[in-house]
Amino acid sequence: MKLTKRTVEALPVPATGSVTTWDVGLPGFGVRVSYSGRAVYVIRYRNQHGRDRLHTFARVADMHPEAARDFARRLFSRIREGGDPAEDKTEARSAPTLEQLRDRMDAEHEAKHVRQQIGISTDERQRERASGVKFITNTHPLLELGWSRRDCEAWLESEFGIKAAKSACYYCPYRSNAGWKAMKEEDPEQFERACQYDEAIREAQGKKVRGAGIVGQLFVWRGYEPLRTARFDKVAGQIDFGFEQECDGMCGH
Repeated sequence: MKLTKRTVEALPVPATGSVTTWDVGLPGFGVRVSYSGRAVYVIRYRNQHGRDRLHTFARVADMHPEAARDFARRLFSRIREGGDPAEDKTEARSAPTLEQLRDRMDAEHEAKHVRQQIGISTDERQRERASGVKFITNTHPLLELGWSRRDCEAWLESEFGIKAAKSACYYCPYRSNAGWKAMKEEDPEQFERACQYDEAIREAQGKKVRGAGIVGQLFVWRGYEPLRTARFDKVAGQIDFGFEQECDGMCGH
């Protein structure tokens, strides 16, 4: 069976245990549905030691089938290079937490002190904060120089001839029309991923997200239209977010 949004939603819930349906287009990629109604994406593979493994990597509710298939391909690529996602997951579960690591580092480096330089400019001063680690003090050289983002861009261009591009998630809603147009023309594969993400968030309309229903339609593009058919050269009433309203890097991506 070809795993699509429609076919995955139509998968029956077994009376007992769980049932896995495999994708015909990507061998080893499937959806496992348990008697509780929980549906997850899985891959089946053989690791470098010849052991058959089954690895669960996402809930169906959290990922569109096309995005899951994409992710599964990347996992298979890692496996061909000797990786073992199921083993990595086991090791990650037994790894120390961030809090435990901080406590250990505090104890081991009590007699030392580190000054950590962070490149925050005057446009994003709201991101200035303490490190949260006893022996690390954050410093902000760009703030000390009084440099804005434009100052940094001008310096890079004058000293090295570099025209710095803005970094962002591929689906970032703050991306400008010029940025979307450049992605569509220069990186069509990434643009297709963004389109799939844009379509997936509208499919969530009416569903419960963290206990609250989504009201209205959701769009990645600030022109309030589907990204796939957007005209980036002409947008009426486009919002100018300004740097202070841009992504502050805290979304977790």
